[in-house]
Amino acid sequence: MAAQVLGQIEWETEDGVVPLVFRTIQYENGNTGVEAVDAETGEAWGVLSVNPSPMQARPAAGSFYLKDWSENADLAARFIELGVTEADAEQTLACGYEVAVLHRIVA
Repeated sequence: MAAQVLGQIEWETEDGVVPLVFRTIQYENGNTGVEAVDAETGEAWGVLSVNPSPMQARPAAGSFYLKDWSENADLAARFIELGVTEADAEQTLACGYEVAVLHRIVA
């Protein structure tokens, strides 16, 4: 599966503004994920998805579980603002003390 660019934002850091691109990734087990990378250097900034274990529910193609807590909270909020996914609050994945919600890519 080729990576699909889902959107781009300007991310403010202590050193200035970094253009970040959100794009799909494919985990080794075939599940879809989303990562943020520097648009200029390709440097990874974070993975915004959770890859379920084989014992957990596998998301449908084009869907992923969004990690929007801890160090991902601000970045995930900016990603959601792009409007390229639809959340399905009925479909969740337990991740320790947190819960990831299924998102379908609509872009």
